[in-house]
Amino acid sequence: MAIFNEILSGRFNRALQKLFAIKGSPPVRQLGGEIMPVHVLFSGVENRFIESWNRYTQLIAQAGAAGVHTAIRFRNPTGSKVIAVFERIRILGQPAADIPFITFLTGLADAAGPVTFVRSSVDLRGAANSSLVISSGQPAITGSTFFQGNQAINTDLECILKVDDQLILAPGDTMTLYSNNLNTVLQVTFLWRERALEESELQ
Repeated sequence: MAIFNEILSGRFNRALQKLFAIKGSPPVRQLGGEIMPVHVLFSGVENRFIESWNRYTQLIAQAGAAGVHTAIRFRNPTGSKVIAVFERIRILGQPAADIPFITFLTGLADAAGPVTFVRSSVDLRGAANSSLVISSGQPAITGSTFFQGNQAINTDLECILKVDDQLILAPGDTMTLYSNNLNTVLQVTFLWRERALEESELQ
């Protein structure tokens, strides 16, 4: 049986234990007598790891093809039990103005060209590679539009401007970023973080 105010979510117990260098069993009850633990623990990107987040980055370049839209697709496999949060998406400028889109849909197939990770982690303490499946090419474009931007000639475009703009990719979901222009080279830098879902989140 749970003890009054006992935190059963393992990653928060672990974060408190690591943050305050406490030895032994999960410290929440003992710590509660000295300070009041609250949900907000984040204090810098170096602490993402002790909260069980792994952070990744990837620069992806996809050539254009005549008569079709160029796209980059991220898929979170249905059984991954991982949640991903995109912190930054930066589209590199091209010689022609564009109106890029980001769409979401469940159950889409990958694009024709798989993207192979070399090492995508930005924190060597975490897992070397992401759980997401990344592909690029000229797939059929479908899904609910989350973002539509106006990109001037030879100007980079930031798709995420504040914390509340960060994008969540849950198991089974697919995110597609595509160029509205036909036969366009698409070069994008992505930065995201991932963690395993807690048991309570899977129910």
